[in-house]
Amino acid sequence: MLVVPRRALPSGGAAAGRTGRGGVPVKRGWCAICLVALLCAACAYVAPRVEYVSPYGQPAGYYPGRGDSFATSPELTAWLSKNQAGIDDVQNRIVQIREGKRAPGCIGDDKYTCVATLAQKLAVSDNYALRDLNLFADIRHDVNGRPLNGSKVTFNGFIPNAKGDVVHRHATFYLTLGDNGAVSAVEA
Repeated sequence: MLVVPRRALPSGGAAAGRTGRGGVPVKRGWCAICLVALLCAACAYVAPRVEYVSPYGQPAGYYPGRGDSFATSPELTAWLSKNQAGIDDVQNRIVQIREGKRAPGCIGDDKYTCVATLAQKLAVSDNYALRDLNLFADIRHDVNGRPLNGSKVTFNGFIPNAKGDVVHRHATFYLTLGDNGAVSAVEA
């Protein structure tokens, strides 16, 4: 804490020319302290790290990102970070369905609820590399404003807790979405 002796205050104004210890002007001292505090806070902040977990051999649930590889990449990490809110939404729906707070369903429901429903019995994983077909595809539109993509979603369902050769066996699911965003068909 800076202590400013009363005799150091000039008669012209309360803040004009105040000095603290070592002759450093109080105004500059506070600015320097605040700047250091801000820099330390910025350095100490660590963005939440999104971890990739391969669905192979995992219990039933949703494993976003890449269902056909154990490898991670900067693109996958960026995709996971970008879609964290949607991933959290799917994970929350899984819990809500398991606890009976949300009804399970696919046909007539949105794609997140459908994936959360299938994730009750399968280790479900989508693939970020399928840019137009993954659960969080960025919708592109033509010059007339009609969507070019977004009506199809592809993901994999693995046998939960599987070991050995059976680990790599999976079903590929294809969701077809209607104009209102509800699932109109499911194929496997």
